[in-house]
Amino acid sequence: AALCVALVAALDAAFELGLDPRARAEIAHRAENEFAGVPCGRMDSLASALGRRDTALRIDCRSLAVEAVPLPERLRFLVADSGVRAPEDFEGRNLL
Repeated sequence: AALCVALVAALDAAFELGLDPRARAEIAHRAENEFAGVPCGRMDSLASALGRRDTALRIDCRSLAVEAVPLPERLRFLVADSGVRAPEDFEGRNLL
């Protein structure tokens, strides 16, 4: 998703399309689903296009409303990869 959003942003800059970050996320999501055939949701492209330092994104998956939520300075995150992968045919991943 991040690569698709970056590609859309580069094309937007090169052709001076004037896309806003939300439009970039939507185009990237469509490219992943329709062109690349990757059955993915919108969260990753929205996070890549709209995410900002020191904030979290509240994404309403019904309306696709997105709100930046400031994070407290004292808050720390630990990110870990469990190494567990979903099967290729996992149907539950594409809920949007």
